[in-house]
Order: sequence, then structure tokens, then C-alpha cells
Amino acid sequence: YIMPTTTINIDASGKMTAQMIENISFQDSNSSITAQTYVLELYAAYAYTINTLKIISTSGTCTAAVKINGTSVTGISAVSVSSTIATGTGTAANTVAVGDKITLVITSPSSLTDLQASIKTTRI
Repeated sequence: YIMPTTTINIDASGKMTAQMIENISFQDSNSSITAQTYVLELYAAYAYTINTLKIISTSGTCTAAVKINGTSVTGISAVSVSSTIATGTGTAANTVAVGDKITLVITSPSSLTDLQASIKTTRI
């Protein structure tokens, strides 16, 4: 599920620019989630930057990573997930090009249930 919003900015010269900010949402409501890779976007239709990952489970723990074509997004490559919202911020290797594949990789699950995530992006 993708939810768009638009932010209007005015630079020092008075020029207006618009940024399309979107959230990619994800949920796996299984009662016993195993280590796996979820495809969030098979083929990106446009270029964008991955800004943040917010992720939580109802119970249990795991480690989450967001990847672009199999390469981890720096800052979102080892997010510790629990029943409190965790945040990872993309600091490098976070630019998506048209045609790229975006995945959420779950490792080291322990009694993991009901995983929910949201990725904030900005169109380029």
C-alpha cells in the first residue's frame, strides 16, 4: 500500500518546489513468522530515495533490513525489531532507480508475530 503526500518548499530566491513523499506499508499478520524476504516493490516505476523504516511486532523479536536489488540500505541494514516501534534511517545506498527491486529481509526471528512496517520515501 502506497500513500502519497506532497510538500511544497520555497527556496531563498522565492522559487517553489514540490516533493512527493510516499509511504510503503507492509503487514504480515501470521502467528509464527520465520526468517524470510518480502518483496515490497518488484519493479520501481519511478526513482525515489528511501528515507526511513518504521517497524514493530506484536510480540517476539527479529532483525530487519531494507535492500535495493540485494544491496542493504545503509542505516536500515540491521534494525532490531520488538513490540516497540523501531526506526532505521537511510544514510547511503538509498536511491532507487526505475526498475529496481525493493525487499524487506527478516533474520533471527524469535517468537515473532504480526509484523508491521512503513517505509517513507521521497520521489526524485
